[in-house]
Amino acid sequence: MIEGKDTFDYSYNQFNQLENPKKNGLSHASYVYDQRGKKQKEVMKKQIVGVLKDVTTNYTYDDANQLAQVETLTPGKDTSRVKNWHNGDGQRIRRDTDGTITNYVYDEHALLYTADENNRKITENVLNPDGEIVASKRFD
Repeated sequence: MIEGKDTFDYSYNQFNQLENPKKNGLSHASYVYDQRGKKQKEVMKKQIVGVLKDVTTNYTYDDANQLAQVETLTPGKDTSRVKNWHNGDGQRIRRDTDGTITNYVYDEHALLYTADENNRKITENVLNPDGEIVASKRFD
């Protein structure tokens, strides 16, 4: 794949998981997967203040195999953490991104709206009679 003037090459293992992508012929990232096939770790080369450095992202899953936490370690910056909570139906009901809370409210299977920690709407979805999202509105 050619993007601008950079060339990217992608390879996959026998489980169709991305392995060692290359950018301009050099290793650009590496991945570690758990026994269930979920991505556990990603190390990606990124330009930080003009220097190519490794940015490491760790993924943690709960007992139901749902994404519970994403932790990103960027050299020279604070560690970023995203935590997720799910209901019994497997729907994400809360996300904490470095202290910023987003709550998710559903009408059975469809997401009705998202709200902040004070229950002020962030987004709202319009559903058709079949419960499918047909439009969305942001509250900025």
